[in-house]
Amino acid sequence: MFFALGPVRAMLSDLNEELVATYRVIRDDVEALIDALGRHRADEAHFYEVRALAPATLSPIEVAARTIS
Repeated sequence: MFFALGPVRAMLSDLNEELVATYRVIRDDVEALIDALGRHRADEAHFYEVRALAPATLSPIEVAARTIS
């Protein structure tokens, strides 16, 4: 909703670092995010594999895809 409104001057913040990284990726490189999301599968085993990954070892795009998926 925030991005759809496109305010001229606004601040979006949160204490959750992964959520903030996700906002930034959506703002800056949504096409790469869409591509990364395409590599995720909707099954239980994949879900737990992705959740086991340490965010510090992932790129911002991978963090955003992990957060959304």
